[in-house]
Amino acid sequence: KFTLGNDLNNHAMEPLADALVFQPLPYRVAIKEGATHVLVLRSRPDGVDVTGKASRFDPLILKRFFLRKNKLPDTFTYLRNKLHKKLYAEQVLELNEA
Repeated sequence: KFTLGNDLNNHAMEPLADALVFQPLPYRVAIKEGATHVLVLRSRPDGVDVTGKASRFDPLILKRFFLRKNKLPDTFTYLRNKLHKKLYAEQVLELNEA
């Protein structure tokens, strides 16, 4: 099972995820935790479509891994709706304005 928790018989489990899913550019966490200076390095230049296009296999992989295997419907919906890519794009725009 793809979880971390104190008691696997309880609902106190926390799914693990790659940072790209929920914190693609983790500068907000650094600021929240008291950083006075933040340097953000991006691997994609301005003007590149960071929302990307899904392959025809992406929905099948997401469904199998997040729904059937790990029973994480909220994470499945989040990724299926490409909200992680939307967050990344929003953060790029926010950083460009800084």
